[in-house]
Amino acid sequence: MELQIRYCTTTDGVSIAWGEMGQGPAALYFQSAPFSHVEQCVAIYKALWDDLASSFRLILFDVRGTGMSERNVGRVSAETLLADAEAVISAAQLDQFVIYADFDLLAQYPALQLATAVPSRVTHLLLESPFQNMSEMADTPYGRVGAALAESDWDVYVETLFRVLFGFVPLLATIYLWRAVYAGKDAGSEIGTFTLAQMTSYYLLVTIVDALTAVAEDDWQIAADIKDGNISQFLLKPIDYLTYRLCLFGAGRLVYTAVAFVPVAVFIFLQRASFVAPADAATMGWFALSLVLTGLLQFFLSYTMALLAFWVLEVSTFIFIVFAFEYIAGGHLFPLDILPPALAKALYCTPFPYQLFFPVNIYLGRVTGGALYQGLCIQAAWVLAGYLLARVVWSRGIRKYSAVGG
Repeated sequence: MELQIRYCTTTDGVSIAWGEMGQGPAALYFQSAPFSHVEQCVAIYKALWDDLASSFRLILFDVRGTGMSERNVGRVSAETLLADAEAVISAAQLDQFVIYADFDLLAQYPALQLATAVPSRVTHLLLESPFQNMSEMADTPYGRVGAALAESDWDVYVETLFRVLFGFVPLLATIYLWRAVYAGKDAGSEIGTFTLAQMTSYYLLVTIVDALTAVAEDDWQIAADIKDGNISQFLLKPIDYLTYRLCLFGAGRLVYTAVAFVPVAVFIFLQRASFVAPADAATMGWFALSLVLTGLLQFFLSYTMALLAFWVLEVSTFIFIVFAFEYIAGGHLFPLDILPPALAKALYCTPFPYQLFFPVNIYLGRVTGGALYQGLCIQAAWVLAGYLLARVVWSRGIRKYSAVGG
């Protein structure tokens, strides 16, 4: 069955995209707000929707700021989300209907609001995998991974958890700083082509990308292996040291992600009013690909810097210098778009923007079409260059390496 896309307008003048397919009792579907996209949702799970449409009149919609609905809408609140749903109900002329909400709070919260507002019109309320309390949340796959880590290595679990939690302190300070900057401007004003919602989303995404790809202790551990002679055991075994360290880096990021998932999800939910969703599923796919390349680039550059321990006793100075350049030129401190065009263009001749700024821009839909493909090719080229440089520096360094004892 074909999906019919339509548009309606809320009481405060925002354009909302909605679609319908099938015949029968009406069912209103709430998607996960950050990743909502009516057309893509049906296209990806077409067999499922076709099956449901044989028995129901399905109504899907994108809340403001997401998918095919109006994007630059300023602040989003519980009241505006409810207004979006009410506009769709009115446009679709729904009298009695079923509410079905996706599996996360960003979909279930407005669904519960609507059910509370018009209980006489809701025949059934279906919530996918809802949580009644924290003990149920702990029984999810993410909760079980965290519990297993806590049981096997409590020190690593606590260290990772506190690193995640205290990582929100500078993020919150940055967000409130930008809110103060925008407070003196008209609603919808832009700074460097960023609205307040986009600027907030930018820093939230910086935190997510950094958590998934940043090198934590790997460079220090590699330098220590060289200085302390621990690297000798790898030279006597059929083990490639770079591959070994890359596996440790990947495993460390997976553990960090598992521990950080719930705190980050809660934080994003609390900031949902300012969180901008990706334009479509394809954008999310390109973002995921760029994220992998970002992680590899981060690792290869840090690995190469750590290998300087073959020549110098202390590599910390070099690591901090590179980190300082990456922090500014990579977009941690501020979006590179607010810099003068000539300076921003010059920075793109370095690998630093591809370590963070580029994947975040993909997610925000600020890099599309030919610029997207070109950027991904350049990012992949930097990854290849980083890999080759790591191999060359290792080859040169190992010739200089010597160890005594066993």
